[in-house]
Amino acid sequence: MSPAGTVSWVAWRVTRAGEVEALVTRGAGAERRQERFGTLEAAEMRFGSGFGEVVRRALAGGSRAGRWRP
Repeated sequence: MSPAGTVSWVAWRVTRAGEVEALVTRGAGAERRQERFGTLEAAEMRFGSGFGEVVRRALAGGSRAGRWRP
């Protein structure tokens, strides 16, 4: 299990306008928070380059939503 406070996973969606909506789950799932970013780059600054790579690959494959685990 992840320590409380650390990001366990992020369910994400990219809107048609290019904004990133993220449902962030921390710890064992007891804490969830919705976050919104104006650009993928802003979300990448928050979650790291691994997040950006996963989202870009999904977008290139035609998907606009998914899950990412650090």
